[in-house]
Amino acid sequence: DEDARHGHVYVSEDFEDGNDDWVDSYYALDDDAVRHPTCRRNNWYKLARPNCNQFHAFGMLDKPRNKYISHGYFRDVFALKDAVDEDTVLKALRLKKKKFKPNRGSMENTRKDALIMERLSASPRVVDIYGYCGTSVLTESLPVDLHKVIEPTSGYLSQEDMDENFGPRNELEPTEKLTLALEMAEAIADLHGFDGGIIVHDDVQLQQFL
Repeated sequence: DEDARHGHVYVSEDFEDGNDDWVDSYYALDDDAVRHPTCRRNNWYKLARPNCNQFHAFGMLDKPRNKYISHGYFRDVFALKDAVDEDTVLKALRLKKKKFKPNRGSMENTRKDALIMERLSASPRVVDIYGYCGTSVLTESLPVDLHKVIEPTSGYLSQEDMDENFGPRNELEPTEKLTLALEMAEAIADLHGFDGGIIVHDDVQLQQFL
């Protein structure tokens, strides 16, 4: 790009939906040559490998086989069965929330989420990805949310709980707790220690573990 060679870095204001300024680094199509010449992202950072045809193989209206199960902050979660009755999970953008729209920002979020799962396919401690398309990802199904075992209420402790009533929240044996803690630490180590480049999880909390 001629502008990039002369020092111009594209930011979100250069584009129609300029409110997505938190993804402006994606618009800098100079591969960091201008913006971060001494600390560049790996060449796989902007890869995109969607496989949308696989998503069309699921009959979402087949209620005995497919059902809504939960939601996170910006995605709904559905339990699906594929053509050979294997359990899978579909995470799709929460369209009921006006702030979550299929736009450049939400698609970029999904692309990075899918890419990181694909990069970590070799780790037995990271959820396997089966595909992604647009603002949705398809992953393996894991039957238990860990926070429901460790902290069966909300998964969070209030300051009052910590100050006045900080005691056992489950019936796990000490060895079981140590095993879970070790496995969680190893999963984070697989992510943060990825030898293909630096990856940082900025939302490590109990609800992120299955």
